[in-house]
Amino acid sequence: MKRLALFVLILIVLAATAGIWIYTGVDRPYKGYATPEQFVEIPPGAGPGSIGRRLVDAGIVRDVTSFRAAIWLSRQGRRLQAGEYRFDRPLSARQVIDKIARGEVYVRPITFPEGLTIKQMAALYESRGFGTADAFVQAAKNAALVRALDPQAPDLEGYLFPNTYALPRKATADQL
Repeated sequence: MKRLALFVLILIVLAATAGIWIYTGVDRPYKGYATPEQFVEIPPGAGPGSIGRRLVDAGIVRDVTSFRAAIWLSRQGRRLQAGEYRFDRPLSARQVIDKIARGEVYVRPITFPEGLTIKQMAALYESRGFGTADAFVQAAKNAALVRALDPQAPDLEGYLFPNTYALPRKATADQL
């Protein structure tokens, strides 16, 4: 009878220890980076282990084991999406997984109002910190991009539509 009681007590202690470990590693918010924000690039085809290592190296999650446990508990391992993610506050491993599974990639908006010339758009592009105005003008002079619509067009003047574009943080003028 004493052995059974001791066995049950050991099981209870182990279960409590496992519960504390799961809470600490999986559900407790963590921020292991000193900067106000941290960016993590997840390449296409990256598996959960590779993603976990990137997140640990960036200080987003505590350790790879906790990340893998959170993936197992959330059952979202196959839903993790590539892209660049911005982290600016403490998150639990589950919250990090949810963010990546939803594909909440970081993008910056830039709005080109109607009636702007290429040079005015280039100045706006530069003022928003996307790159130089010269790089934008060079990309806009690439007539090959509009040749299928208008073989006579010397550049993209008139083809750059007024709109708000959501661009990745490192987007180049050519990508826009």
